[in-house]
Amino acid sequence: MKPALNSEKYLRYLNSKGGHPTCPICETDGWTFIEEKNQESYAFVKTDRDNPTMFDASVAFVALLVCRNCGFVAPVLRERVADWIDENPHG
Repeated sequence: MKPALNSEKYLRYLNSKGGHPTCPICETDGWTFIEEKNQESYAFVKTDRDNPTMFDASVAFVALLVCRNCGFVAPVLRERVADWIDENPHG
């Protein structure tokens, strides 16, 4: 796994995409990321609906973008951000 990312890097990535996301719930634009610590990451894991205790190999590591006003959470694919940071380390 690539090195831990922080809020500054995630926000730099989002800003590079030309958008300033607005919360779909409360329509404010104050966001924060729950930062990774000690190589821990958040993940969405695809499960088998018929047997939810059995996991398959479909895992997506994400960062959690959180609205500071209402607490709405939006996942951001970690791999895409990490790749962009590798390609754009200073900008």
